[in-house]
Amino acid sequence: MRFAIVLSLAAGTGRAADGWVGHDKWKHLVASALLQSATYSVVRAAGGGHGVAQGIAIPAALGVGLAKEVRDRRPGGSGFSTRDLAWDLAGVGLGAVAAHQVR
Repeated sequence: MRFAIVLSLAAGTGRAADGWVGHDKWKHLVASALLQSATYSVVRAAGGGHGVAQGIAIPAALGVGLAKEVRDRRPGGSGFSTRDLAWDLAGVGLGAVAAHQVR
């Protein structure tokens, strides 16, 4: 998470009105946590161990968040936001901690 925050401060956000807190940021947090948790659950249900499930779920959820931001860079998109990525990272961390607690 520190890396994402430092990256955000160093690189800027790409959007003039991109604050750290807002409705959009909560969507990033919740969507990433749910995606990480769902992926973890599918891998566990398929017989994968805890480590394998985390090893698949964490990069999968981060990849979806990054892909969404890359897509936002396209013309007509809302613009790439490292702050959104920081909230995605926080959501993935939340999902990983929750999965660890219930394993």
